[in-house]
Amino acid sequence: MIVYRAQQQERATASCLDEIGRTLRRFEERGFAGHEDAVGLLIEFGEFETAVVDALRSEANLVSPMGTLLREASLLIGHLFYWSWENVPVRAGLWATRLRHAVTEIGALPLPRALQVRVSEGFAYYGLAPEAYLEAARRFHREVGPVGTVCLGIRSIGTSLSSVVSATLEEQGCPVESYTVRCEGHPFDRHLHLDPAMTERFQQAADRYYLIVDEGPGLSGSTLCCVADRLSELGVPDDRIVFFPGHDTDGAALFSETARRRWPRHRKYVVDFEEVWVRSGRLTSFLPPGRLADLSGGRWRPWLFRDESHYPAVQPWHERRKYLHRESTTTGTSLLLKFAGFGRYGESTHARAVLLAQEGFHPPVLGLRHGFLVMEFVPGRCMRRTDIDAPFLDRVTRYLARLRHMPATAVAMAPDELRQMIEVNIAEGLGPRWAERFRQSGLCVPATDHVTGATDGRMMLHEWLQTASGPLKTDGVDHYADHFSPSCSDSAWDLVACMVEWGLGPSMQSYLIGQYGSATGDIRVAQRLPFYRTAYLAHRLGYATMAAQALGPQSPDGRRFEAMTRGYACLLKQELARL
Repeated sequence: MIVYRAQQQERATASCLDEIGRTLRRFEERGFAGHEDAVGLLIEFGEFETAVVDALRSEANLVSPMGTLLREASLLIGHLFYWSWENVPVRAGLWATRLRHAVTEIGALPLPRALQVRVSEGFAYYGLAPEAYLEAARRFHREVGPVGTVCLGIRSIGTSLSSVVSATLEEQGCPVESYTVRCEGHPFDRHLHLDPAMTERFQQAADRYYLIVDEGPGLSGSTLCCVADRLSELGVPDDRIVFFPGHDTDGAALFSETARRRWPRHRKYVVDFEEVWVRSGRLTSFLPPGRLADLSGGRWRPWLFRDESHYPAVQPWHERRKYLHRESTTTGTSLLLKFAGFGRYGESTHARAVLLAQEGFHPPVLGLRHGFLVMEFVPGRCMRRTDIDAPFLDRVTRYLARLRHMPATAVAMAPDELRQMIEVNIAEGLGPRWAERFRQSGLCVPATDHVTGATDGRMMLHEWLQTASGPLKTDGVDHYADHFSPSCSDSAWDLVACMVEWGLGPSMQSYLIGQYGSATGDIRVAQRLPFYRTAYLAHRLGYATMAAQALGPQSPDGRRFEAMTRGYACLLKQELARL
């Protein structure tokens, strides 16, 4: 099934360097006391380093002068980040000065004019705290001591994370060699190629500790484990190969058989987000005293549904972190803190949320702190199908009309990508006969001669909250820019989602289309709906299938997704039969 989509964007190299320079200047202007600027630098330079090295390398991972220079600058940011977290601005400022010289030197080199910059998914979507890797490195040092290490960051996000681990160990007095590597192949069967120079270096230092740094393991565990495989081939003992992953697991559920065998053989150092940010009190240090309730991973549902049988299905691993803060006083306010993204990712999400809140479509936004949107917690209940009437559909069309003209930070899927997603998901979800029916239909991606903006991307009815001031869209600021296909798309995608997820009958569908056309002037939207209905159902079939498999039938949410799979399959067959 095709569900995920790697987000990357072509950016001018000069633009990347300008953004790094702007973030560094802002850090300087705040007296080197703004830790969030340090996080921004870590992300911006890590993505830049990854893009440059990927652009200049051959198939094998190389030891190159450019790569070495970029790695040295990245380690400067790691040290800056370390002292920013320690809240020692003077020390952070010393590293910032060295960094400015390094960035100037890099900018004078013959770099590619444009780069393919990949989104750091953990920083953008999942609240992967780089500070947790700093603390994990400290824990390693306390347990193992000031030993010689080779730190291997797996590109993409491992580039930034490995600079944190490397710099932290250097601050503890450990000698560190730091590199980044790119693993190749199918996501469930990765492999690592090394050039002769890097191979020789690793063989000569087989007695050192090798720290493999990434945000995984994902479903397969293949990426982290293929690096360990290669090191084993070079003679590095298992007890000298150490994982620095984003979360711990016993490895039993990893899809890759090779990873399942290897995972238990190595020591892991993991410090979770809750330890660093929540239990320490750092996340809410700017708020009045109060209680914090974790609403992540579907734990928000008891607050909105009395009956568990009415719970919508949730894939917990794909939900953003969110917390409810209630002041200790009886007259205190309640606030919702939802992860929006670190660095520029959070800033763009915050800007979108503010605009939508000003126009009454989104809960009031109070700020952005530590990558979290801070919003008023608005009492209400989730909309139900019995609540759907003409005034509600009027509000929905005004919301979608507004989104059409909002700036989009994501890149829309190319027509070939979108069509491939449909064909693969139909073939795997319904069978080859149905896939052939789609191919023979001649249904094409509609021409984009209309305005396309930052769509919502997730028009589930339970995400509309009925409040005293009218319906609010509670989750409309980030799904259009996440890493699930189709990402940013035609507004027809959102209209189809309303029709499918809300079970709208023919008259309500006609009303919705008509009101949308009147609000936007998009009079041809009805012509695009057959294609996008097929695309939407194929995507949701793929997502529900993968979620059901990942959660398993023993899980209530796994069973909910199984039921959704059957429903989407039935609707998709009906749609294909009409083609």
